[in-house]
Amino acid sequence: MTLQQTFRKQGERNTISVDATDVMSGTGIIIMYAGMTTNLAGTINYLLSNKTFYSTPILKSDGMTAGDTYAKDIDVNFDYTINRSLTIEGKAVVNVPFYMIAATNPGFAYVYARLKKDGVEIASNTSHVNETEGTYNMASIFLDIPKTTFKLGSTLTLTVEVWAHGGNSNSVDSNVRLAADPMNRTTGWDATGVCPSKLVFQLPTKITL
Repeated sequence: MTLQQTFRKQGERNTISVDATDVMSGTGIIIMYAGMTTNLAGTINYLLSNKTFYSTPILKSDGMTAGDTYAKDIDVNFDYTINRSLTIEGKAVVNVPFYMIAATNPGFAYVYARLKKDGVEIASNTSHVNETEGTYNMASIFLDIPKTTFKLGSTLTLTVEVWAHGGNSNSVDSNVRLAADPMNRTTGWDATGVCPSKLVFQLPTKITL
């Protein structure tokens, strides 16, 4: 479905293509991918993009906290700088690939996703708990996003945390992992490809026609 939109200030007519269901709901979806870049000094930047790219590395790993109390073992902020005024609102899903293995004792892990505007949280939720050691899991996290307007230069941040407990934290065999590769590579991840390495965020935006 193609609609014509006229911008009187420029006196030009621009053509945009939108889905009919998007027009009825007044909401469109921007697919955002989370990934990492590493420079010569070894500094890792975590970012969101609406384009696919090769992440370096493709995952983040950390030791699991021993004991019976959940602790935050991984905490990363994927940032996106807004380059035009944008209003978001609606129901969103974040798919987060994660892994857990605990030596000696049973392990437990889950993912917490937080959406922020300029560092202030506007929506958050948790995933299911993974109780099966040595398995790759794809979390599906629901976010109910209130109407929020971003101005040029504002920062949209998707914070992803992995909480876990169990196992022996002194063992290299006890760890949690978070994958984030927009190109869905499997090196160091699920070689079978059953659990993708892509971390995908469906961002609901308001359509003004």
